[in-house]
Amino acid sequence: MVYVGYDQAVGGIQMVDYYERWIPVDALRSSYLLGVDGLSAPLVLLTGILGLAAAFASWRIKKRVREYFMWLLLLETAVLGVFVSLDLLLFFIFFEFELIPMFMLIVLWGSGRPRYSR
Repeated sequence: MVYVGYDQAVGGIQMVDYYERWIPVDALRSSYLLGVDGLSAPLVLLTGILGLAAAFASWRIKKRVREYFMWLLLLETAVLGVFVSLDLLLFFIFFEFELIPMFMLIVLWGSGRPRYSR
């Protein structure tokens, strides 16, 4: 929906979600600012397609299925947050938040063959 709703003729940042101060610390001066521009709109679309492909590719998961899909959805949320964040602190938070679900997915559902991982 984000890719379809983005008007390429207008360009610039569209679909902006803004909250002035989400951290009550004056030294940070960070605002909650999300939006889509011409570069992030296709990346949001590709992230959605890749998330759907990852969900279909993991039908054979038998061990802790609910936890697996929870981590997968958290990872996709963090990646989407990276692509739509327009504030540097928010971008950094989303970017670092990707590491937690990625680590859990690799550790718990990785191949377990360290010889092939080198």
